[in-house]
Amino acid sequence: MTNRLQKKIEQRRENEMLLANQSRLAAMGEMISAIAHQWRQPLNTLGLIIQDFKDAYEYGELDKEYLSLNVKKGMEIIKSMSRTIDDFRNFFRPDKEKTEFDVKETISNVLRMLSAQLKAHSILFKVTCHAHNKVFEKAEDIISCGEHKIVGYKNEFEHVIMNLINNAKDAFETESEARGETMRQQLIDIDIDKEGDKVIVLVKDNAGGIPEGIIDRIFEPYFTTKEQGKGTGIGLYMSKVIIEQNMGGRLTVRNINSGAEFRIEM
Repeated sequence: MTNRLQKKIEQRRENEMLLANQSRLAAMGEMISAIAHQWRQPLNTLGLIIQDFKDAYEYGELDKEYLSLNVKKGMEIIKSMSRTIDDFRNFFRPDKEKTEFDVKETISNVLRMLSAQLKAHSILFKVTCHAHNKVFEKAEDIISCGEHKIVGYKNEFEHVIMNLINNAKDAFETESEARGETMRQQLIDIDIDKEGDKVIVLVKDNAGGIPEGIIDRIFEPYFTTKEQGKGTGIGLYMSKVIIEQNMGGRLTVRNINSGAEFRIEM
């Protein structure tokens, strides 16, 4: 191997590491925003419970039953918030080895982290398991079934799913700004199926689709249609690198009906 070729390979590796680090930092920003949304409601509820203790004392309602009920409510909220921290911490833990993991369960982890953000933007989601003909509309209801297991880097796969969901969320925001508010329900539709020995994950939205003039470029590094400061242009690029280079799968996109469909084959 010539020195020139060796230098090109090393430079490419350095560029990919730089992009991976930038993608990780961008994901961290998304996660911080998601934590803020995820914690806002439970913190408000805890505040109301604490304030109510004073009223209960003044009105003579502060008995054993009242204490037990409200302490139980408060502890359930705190446990839920603690679980959120574990979810986010696990998301950023690097995978050193490939492991077998359940795709549906992994997707539910991401939706649980992002559910408050999606709700804040009036975006619904549904997950369809075609192996059992079941549809889930709440992250906490999604259960693993053992039919859709793959071998790879679980945290990196979560990163990809998060990128695709956030991409759909941004597409809804862009469409709303361009066309004004509509009565149409915003929906992210995730299908999980098998074709032979392949696990197929489809992430679809009804945000209007991707302009035909740029659809072939959306996986390019630093390519973005978002305003300055709103997008880095590396999320979809890194998603393709993770699926195709790191995990030996395939990630493609096409327009369908009233939106875009990202297809993962593993």
